[in-house]
Amino acid sequence: MENHLKRFVVGKYVGEIEKTWDQMFRATIFYGRRGLVMNAISAVDLASGI
Repeated sequence: MENHLKRFVVGKYVGEIEKTWDQMFRATIFYGRRGLVMNAISAVDLASGI
């Protein structure tokens, strides 16, 4: 999960929270929409809001 999602976060502008969230959400369609996937996306979302 980390290797798959880090391309949307590392080196990106933190002000583009919605864009980053949408990219991660669309990129994880094959993993499903619950559990670890949503926890990882939520963690990035919460961290960028600080």
